[in-house]
Amino acid sequence: MYKIYLNDTQITLTNHTSKELFSDKSPEKLIGIYDGKIKTIFRYIDLAEKTNRYPEIILSYKDVDILWEDFKSVFKNITAAGGVVLNENEEILSMYRRSVWDLPKGKVDKGEEIMDAAVREVAEETGIIVDKNIMPLLSTYHIYTMKEKRILKRTEWFVMRKKSGVLSPQTEEDIEELAWLNPEELLSKQDIYKNIVDVVNCYLEGKR
Repeated sequence: MYKIYLNDTQITLTNHTSKELFSDKSPEKLIGIYDGKIKTIFRYIDLAEKTNRYPEIILSYKDVDILWEDFKSVFKNITAAGGVVLNENEEILSMYRRSVWDLPKGKVDKGEEIMDAAVREVAEETGIIVDKNIMPLLSTYHIYTMKEKRILKRTEWFVMRKKSGVLSPQTEEDIEELAWLNPEELLSKQDIYKNIVDVVNCYLEGKR
């Protein structure tokens, strides 16, 4: 299964075609079958862009990996890296950027290792240097449009711990505020990206 966010819509790609899936009559879910035609993917993407009627769109196919490759082919694909940065109080380094709560992350430079990019982006965006002992957490995907071109961004997330530094928001990246928040406080924010909720929940599940 693959989960991708477009605005406030979650697009789920799955090969789960059982009666249980199609018996879900929730008005908040749109369930469709991929017919192997790329134009079908465009139709569902257009729907997600133009309406917020469905919080979740589920697209099913006999082989979800084939569906995923076809789905990726309609976008320009870029890779980013970011961190769940913890302090000595187990609080998460959080940022308020463009009126939404977020976590430090950024595009991986050509030839750069993903883990190195995550560490660099944290330092550039927040002023915090992290310990070298960092752990991979999960990958998230979201879609946005830039210069009339649709972008599919894959972000690789890592769990990190503060080593040194003073909070210093990178204002040229529109970061308005930095704060150390406990996970529950961050999750309680109304203005937070859904993929960030997934990242924090994944971190909390790993602690249990």
